Amino acid sequence: MKKLISLFFLYILMSIFWAVPSISEAQLVSQTERQALIELYKSTQGDSWHDNDQWRRAPLAADGFSRRGTEHRWYGVTVVGGNVTEINLFNNNLVGEVHPEIENLTNLVALNLGGNEQISFPPEIGNLTNLRQLHLVGNEFSSIPPEIGNLENLEELNLTRNKLSSIPPEIGNLENLEVLILDRNLFSSIPSVILNLNNLSQLYLARNELSSIPPEIGNLTNLLSLDVSVNQLSSIPSEIENLADLRFLNIGSNDLSSIPPEIGNLTNLLTLSLVDNQLSSIPPEIGNLTNLQSLGLFGNQLSSIPPEMGNLANLELLTLRGNQLSSIPPEMGNLANLLALSLKDNQLSSIPPEFGNLTNLGSLDLVNNKLSSIPPEFFNLAALEYLYLDDNQLSSIPSEIGNLAKLRVLSLDLNKLSSIPSEIGNLDKLRALGLRGNQLSSIPAEIGNLAELNILYLFNNKLSSIPSEIWNLSELRILDLESNQLSSIPSQIGNLENLTELNIGNNELSSIPREIGNLAKLEIIRLGNNKLSSIPDEFWDLTDLVIFHLNDNQISSISPAVGNLTNLESFGLEGNQLSSIPPEIGNLANLDRVNIGYNQLSSIPPEIGNLANLASLHLQNNQLSSIPSEIGNLEKLSVLILNSNQLSSIPSEVGNLANLLILGLESNKLSSIPPEIGNLVELGTLNLNNNQLSSIPPEIGNLIRLNYLRLNDNQLSSIPPEIGNLVNLGLLHLHDNQLRSIPPEIKNLDSLAELFLHNNKLSSVPDELWGMINLVVLRLNDNQLSSIPSEIGNLTNLVRLDLSNNKLEGPIPSTIKNLTILKDLDIRNNHLYTTDSDLLAWLNEFDPDWEAYQDKLAKLIPGVLMLLMDDE
Repeated sequence: MKKLISLFFLYILMSIFWAVPSISEAQLVSQTERQALIELYKSTQGDSWHDNDQWRRAPLAADGFSRRGTEHRWYGVTVVGGNVTEINLFNNNLVGEVHPEIENLTNLVALNLGGNEQISFPPEIGNLTNLRQLHLVGNEFSSIPPEIGNLENLEELNLTRNKLSSIPPEIGNLENLEVLILDRNLFSSIPSVILNLNNLSQLYLARNELSSIPPEIGNLTNLLSLDVSVNQLSSIPSEIENLADLRFLNIGSNDLSSIPPEIGNLTNLLTLSLVDNQLSSIPPEIGNLTNLQSLGLFGNQLSSIPPEMGNLANLELLTLRGNQLSSIPPEMGNLANLLALSLKDNQLSSIPPEFGNLTNLGSLDLVNNKLSSIPPEFFNLAALEYLYLDDNQLSSIPSEIGNLAKLRVLSLDLNKLSSIPSEIGNLDKLRALGLRGNQLSSIPAEIGNLAELNILYLFNNKLSSIPSEIWNLSELRILDLESNQLSSIPSQIGNLENLTELNIGNNELSSIPREIGNLAKLEIIRLGNNKLSSIPDEFWDLTDLVIFHLNDNQISSISPAVGNLTNLESFGLEGNQLSSIPPEIGNLANLDRVNIGYNQLSSIPPEIGNLANLASLHLQNNQLSSIPSEIGNLEKLSVLILNSNQLSSIPSEVGNLANLLILGLESNKLSSIPPEIGNLVELGTLNLNNNQLSSIPPEIGNLIRLNYLRLNDNQLSSIPPEIGNLVNLGLLHLHDNQLRSIPPEIKNLDSLAELFLHNNKLSSVPDELWGMINLVVLRLNDNQLSSIPSEIGNLTNLVRLDLSNNKLEGPIPSTIKNLTILKDLDIRNNHLYTTDSDLLAWLNEFDPDWEAYQDKLAKLIPGVLMLLMDDE
């Protein structure tokens, strides 16, 4: 019986299996189309594509690709009814010429091979006559095959971000083309062939080099969108009025000084952008655009706007920021549908009362004007949610501010406010309140009613106390009280349980309440520039802290519990009285920046080497006599500043800091530096000035990315020739040493702009120095040089040249006049003269008294020469 049942189920399963339809031959991609796909893959190095999923996934057919019937799964390929209809291989690292067999994909409707900079197309692309969309964005093409004009069904052609300066005339055959995108190319004019494409509805030519628009633009009577922004247009032809169906027009970021009045005939326009031009006026006909919803005029030179703009009854967005408007016509109050208005960065001293009629206005930006008052009608804006009045001259805010019941953001930073009306407490929807940079000595207790407030900025005022009601703002996320006159913070601050950022730096705090330790969500706390001598232990339990700044206080110790702050990324401890750092600092595995400069540290714990993510370490102006070798473990360190300590040596392990970009060791007691410093091949700045160095290891020549090298104020008597390897060096300071010579290899420093060699013992410099034509500043003063070579005239980029206080004697070479951009020349206290009247006049331009500062013998020589000439 069981066997019978089993056989029955087997029969059922077999019936189901055989009932599953197989892919019929009619549904399979034809062998011709499959082969065309394979040739596309091969000709563009498909094995190196970013994504070639399923193209060659086992089991493979005899042709080496996934078996037949899987083509619809191949990455970028769409198959419908057994036909390849779409190919999208955008930004997929195709390299090479597309194989001519692409013409066999006769059912292709959409082709996108953009973003592949190293491909090209055969003329056979013109045989894809069913193609409707062709996207070749960002392929760096300088030309396209004329056969593209055969694509008689093409509706959309996107050639953005190439290097096209022309297109073939055959494009004019594309009678069905509706969308043509030529943004980010090199067109200096609109190709005339485009102006005959009668079905074109969208034309984009932004970011080219267009200097004009031909009158024939008016032929494109079906155009709905036209973008010619970011070009060099100085005018717009009046024929633009023929584009009666135009909905979108962007002429922003050009050189327009005027707009033709005919623009007022584009009565179907919904969006018009004229931003970032040089417009000083707007034609009143703009008021005819009664369907306009968005108008951009920011970044021009408008001193006024026509009252006819008040006719734009459907306008929702208007941006006028960055102009020179001193007034606004009262007719602007008629814009009943206006939702957002920006008047930022103008010169408005008043707002018309009619603004109170903008009952739908949700956002108003008046930042950086000259407003000293606000009309009462302003507070009728019942829909207002965002109000920005920063950087004006407001000395008071009317009590009617409390009427703006929907206000979510109120920004009054950088005014002259000495008080805030208590009615501000009525704004129960307020989320952000900015009062920075005013003259507030108090704030109303009613601010405590703002139950939804998330952000409160009170930075840089004159507050000596905070009303207790502030501590009821349980939704507060950011509280900025920096730069006031607070001498204490009450314990109730611990009630702000949602606080993530607290700034109370630059006050007069001598203590901090331990209840701040209750703020478990705190991520940023800034306490710098106060009078704190200690930190409550509870602070070290704030384990979500990412930024903790205690700089410029009087803190003498840091608790070992600092090791609890394992999420800390930035730790500011500079300018305190710390004599030590606990080893537990090594637990701060996420630390990216730490500044412990300007303290009294005599040592650094070796555990600092555990800070695997540290990128910046400042230890300047301490009393360090040594650095632990573990510093070499800081593989991500890019900035290490050890200036102004008492270091007599640095560990060789510093050479392990392979990512170091800046190394500051100036003003120490270094008598040598380890050769391993040559391993710092990414180093851009190396400061070793003001030490006791008597030599520099030749390995310094390995620092081929070095831009700035300061070795001045040491005891160097020579420089290794390997310095010539530093071909990227722009600044080299070797002054105030005991150098008697300079290696000729200095000639290799082609990028050197500033060379300081003064206050040494040089009696000569290598001839090669006079070939360093990129030098801008050269100081050779206070040496023992005896002559100025004529080759000095080669240094034609010199702006400053100092040769004073040497032993230079003889005539000044006339070639010095080649230094045509020289601004500062000092040749005083030498034995120099000239008998060249032109040179004398040239020298006197720099210093009329230069001769007075020469040796007496040098002054006599020109006269003696004149006498000899007279005797002859």
